[in-house]
Amino acid sequence: MVVDQGLSITQVVKDTNVGRTAVSRWIEQYRAEQLGQTGIGKPITAEQQRACAN
Repeated sequence: MVVDQGLSITQVVKDTNVGRTAVSRWIEQYRAEQLGQTGIGKPITAEQQRACAN
């Protein structure tokens, strides 16, 4: 949603009822993985990828 649709993190937090920190980390992880990097922590799940991309 943030990456593909250009929504703000604040809007995604309101729409999905997911914490701001989680959304920010998912975005950071998603972008790192798209660049072929390992990113932070464990790889994100397919559901988390959809949340970042939707």
